Amino acid sequence: MSTGRVVEAANNRVWDALARASKDPDFGLHFAERMTVDAFDVVGHLLARSRTFGQALDRVVAYSRILHDAGRVEIERRGERVVVFPGCRGLVNGSPRQIAEFSAASVLVLGPATTGKHVAATAVRFRHPAPPRVSEHRRIFGVTPTFDEPE
Repeated sequence: MSTGRVVEAANNRVWDALARASKDPDFGLHFAERMTVDAFDVVGHLLARSRTFGQALDRVVAYSRILHDAGRVEIERRGERVVVFPGCRGLVNGSPRQIAEFSAASVLVLGPATTGKHVAATAVRFRHPAPPRVSEHRRIFGVTPTFDEPE
């Protein structure tokens, strides 16, 4: 039996199908909300054993390719602020809404797993167009995201 990876385009179709089947327009956000570090296998184990949220982010950047190799997880430190690009850079097929929102929400949801403290967003930006409602986005992120952003 050989093992392999699911190609990015097929993965995108699976996420779209899951969102449609769930009849939840905010599927990606809600899926992230229910995640635990255990769902991320060895990367989750590293997260849970990080001393700081910064160390956890560094580990995600270093080892996220274990989970997938479609896009790159990157962080940029800007003084006291950290900008997280959760797997959206380098994607061949773009970043579908549900995957992008899941990835962004996962950062905030998994933060307390490493620090025991709330992790707050100061801004959230998405490439995809704004959905009809953003109330769940505001609830989860604590800010109103902007949409149709270049990155």
